[in-house]
Amino acid sequence: MAKGGYRIIDSDMHIMEPPDLWQRYTDKKYRDYAQVGVTSDNVRDLRTVHPDGRPWGAPVRAASRPSQAGGRNYERNQKLYVTHAERGWSTEVQLEAMDVEGLDIAVLFPTRGLHTLAEPFMDPP
Repeated sequence: MAKGGYRIIDSDMHIMEPPDLWQRYTDKKYRDYAQVGVTSDNVRDLRTVHPDGRPWGAPVRAASRPSQAGGRNYERNQKLYVTHAERGWSTEVQLEAMDVEGLDIAVLFPTRGLHTLAEPFMDPP
C-alpha cells in the first residue's frame, strides 16, 4: 500500500485490549489479582479495575468541566469507534484501521495494558 513509492509507518499505534483479556490469559493462581477492563457507554473507556470493582492504579483525575469528561473528541469517537467496540477490538479491526489510514506497518503499544504496572503495593499471593 505504498503511497508515491513510500511505505507508511505509524510508530505509535495503540491497540485496545478486550476488557476480559487478563481473566482469559492470567494463570488461575493469580486471576484474583488481575485487572479487568471497564465496559461503559464510552466506546474508548480505558479504565481498569480490580476484580472486586476497586479502581486499578492511581486515581483518575476528574475533568475540570463536565464537557471534558469524555474528552474533546468524545462525540466523534463514539461514532467512529462504535463498530470497533462492538466487534471486540479484534485483530481484524486493527488491520482495517490501518487500511483506512493507509498504513503499511505499525508499531503497536498497549492502551488498557499501560495500567498494568500502575498498581502500587501489590504483594504476591
